[in-house]
Amino acid sequence: MQDQKNQKIAINDLLMDCVRILREHEDYEQAFDKLLEMVASFYRADRSYIFEFDLEAERLSNTYEWCAEGIVPEIELLQNLELSIVDRWIVQFEAKGEFYINSVDGDLDRDSDEYKILAMQQIESLMAAPLTLGGQIVGFLGVDNPRANTNTLLVLQAVSAFAVNELGRKRQEQQHRMLSALTDDYDLLVRSDLERDTLAILRATAPIQRMIPALNRCRRFSDFLQALRAVDGDWDAAREGEFDRERILTQLTQGAQGQKLIHNFRHVDMEGRSTTYQIKVVPVAPWPESGKILLGVHNIEETVQAEERQRQLLQAALDRAESANRAKTTFFSNMSHDIRTPMNAIIGYTTLAQKVPDVPEECREFLNKIEASGEHLLSLINDVLEMSRIESGRFDLDLEPCDLRQVMNQVRDLFATQMEMKGLKYEVSVGDVQTPWVLCDKSRLDRVLLNLISNSYKFTPGGGTVAVSLEQTGLKADVAAFTLRVRDNGIGMSSEFADTVFDAYTRERTVKSIQGTGLGMAITKNIVDLMGGEISLETAPGQGTEFRIDIRFPVAEEEAEQVKASDEPAAPQLDFSQMRLLVVDDNEINREIATMLLEESGFQVDTAEDGQLAVQAVEASKPGDYQAVLMDVQMPVMNGYQATRAIRALPDPELSRIPIIAMTANAFAEDVQAAKDAGMDDHIPKPIDLLVILDTLTRVLTERKG
Repeated sequence: MQDQKNQKIAINDLLMDCVRILREHEDYEQAFDKLLEMVASFYRADRSYIFEFDLEAERLSNTYEWCAEGIVPEIELLQNLELSIVDRWIVQFEAKGEFYINSVDGDLDRDSDEYKILAMQQIESLMAAPLTLGGQIVGFLGVDNPRANTNTLLVLQAVSAFAVNELGRKRQEQQHRMLSALTDDYDLLVRSDLERDTLAILRATAPIQRMIPALNRCRRFSDFLQALRAVDGDWDAAREGEFDRERILTQLTQGAQGQKLIHNFRHVDMEGRSTTYQIKVVPVAPWPESGKILLGVHNIEETVQAEERQRQLLQAALDRAESANRAKTTFFSNMSHDIRTPMNAIIGYTTLAQKVPDVPEECREFLNKIEASGEHLLSLINDVLEMSRIESGRFDLDLEPCDLRQVMNQVRDLFATQMEMKGLKYEVSVGDVQTPWVLCDKSRLDRVLLNLISNSYKFTPGGGTVAVSLEQTGLKADVAAFTLRVRDNGIGMSSEFADTVFDAYTRERTVKSIQGTGLGMAITKNIVDLMGGEISLETAPGQGTEFRIDIRFPVAEEEAEQVKASDEPAAPQLDFSQMRLLVVDDNEINREIATMLLEESGFQVDTAEDGQLAVQAVEASKPGDYQAVLMDVQMPVMNGYQATRAIRALPDPELSRIPIIAMTANAFAEDVQAAKDAGMDDHIPKPIDLLVILDTLTRVLTERKG
């Protein structure tokens, strides 16, 4: 009896101390620490603590903890846990309220997660009481390993009541501070029960009250919306119909929980100042049961202006980038022209010198080396210019029907002689290709194969093998899949270099005797990518290399005209000795080289130094005096495009139809198109090749006669 009396006195003293603590301590941390210390001391427990639930996220965390001397705190380890681990406790809280568990006495299943967690923390027994707010269990108060007064849960119940009241006050103040912080960001904040059409104005700044004069007379939320819609401003007419009470209720109900509705509008005040406002409507949980919302209006003009400044900065950066890109394009175009012009002289004079009779053998050998070096230099220039076009985005495909079998035959014939001279076994095979006619850019595909085969040729010593193969791997919806392989048993590559082989401006450093820009594989990769294919390789030092291309092409109809043409005899050779040409070029050396090469082929040649003189020469001639005009493009007074248009506009229809062929150092694809757009019949790039000139003239003149 005396023990019970002493226990009752101790309980009363403890409860009085609880009241005193809550009165003396405004700080939540201190108040909860004192409460936990008192309840742990009463039960002589190792630890006392509070866990709080996040019911929405279904998680729980240890938020407050007191530990006896020598007991290691666990609070940092018990954060953001799954709520399901205390499902059994919640059931007991709902059924019996407080409870006491003694794991030593077998109260817990030793295979359960609950037992394992307690055992891990060396907890043999515990007492717990629920924390209930608004009819919901929002956490619990617990003590570990109680050693005294375990026959009464009264103190645990009482302290949990104090704790939950303090916890409720804490949450209310936190919500109040949060609401205050939110309202500070808004010029207007109202609360409403949409179903009941209520209105509570929580905040309204002076500018808002001037903007909405009827605000203080509004008694219902629908009245407020009507007053808001009446504000002069730049409203989206399509949104005005959305901005009513029923529509807001419908949109929030149909949308996901927590959905926000946002509208922006601009308001112009009496002084003509324009301000952008944002209206935000958010549901208040629980939704839709509560039917309550918060509506805020805040000034976002600074944000809008900042975004506009950012947009202007981005636009300025884009303009600068485009300007730099145009400058780069112009530079490479000019560089192409300026480099090709002296290259035309080097290659042209070398060709002429080789035709001179009785040239000493040693000099002829020198000329051959100059010619080979000139051709190599030209290929390097072409690689650099091609890469610049790729990097500037000026790289497009020109799709046309193409016979892949013919492509393979051409690469076999093109490399057969040089492979034989180097002592390489050269194999080109075509597997079971069911749809050889496809739509592709043949010139680009040729470039890919030439780059890969040239690579194998250069890096495979004499006695080795280079094999090229094509096989069809599929056909679906008129799109055919193919695999191209180029294999060799040459020197191979290191794994480090293989990882960078498709990067621009790289080359295996150990190969000092091989010349090149290191751009061939980068160009190849970009062409394959543009075609929608994939290129890969397998290689190892001393084991050779295999490049594999997997690619798809749309199936094309077989070109009947090409098939027919292959059965017809070749066009008869023209008699050039009966033809007169007008060569137009502002560069004296170019005129001299072209004249000498053409006269050796039998042509009679007149020249003009610019486009205007060319127009005058054609205009002064009689139909038939000139069979064709070879026209440079970049010239003073009148360029080649202008001269061509002027000739096409001559009143004499015979003179206006004279064949005009661009013969220019402007050699890009867009230059070819520009020549056609100006009215030219064809395009010959510099440095000029006599065979190309003769083939082009033969084709153009034959088509005109036909």
